[in-house]
Amino acid sequence: MDLARFDLNDMIECGRAVRTVSESASSMEAAAREIVQLFRRILVDGQTGEANCPLVRCFKTHPLEQLPPELAQIARAC
Repeated sequence: MDLARFDLNDMIECGRAVRTVSESASSMEAAAREIVQLFRRILVDGQTGEANCPLVRCFKTHPLEQLPPELAQIARAC
């Protein structure tokens, strides 16, 4: 899938692929790893074949109020 030409059909196919690769994951971390690898593999430039997203990362967020005090303090400083 080329991000320069990404359309509704690509979005649907991408969503399906995300669900497929994460279904058998044993943890949230394993699912994230599979999804990151999927994006790096399928999101490529249609002409060059190079990765559209050479750096893909997955982050888990938490409400500030649920962080331990020392982490909340670091977050507030940013």
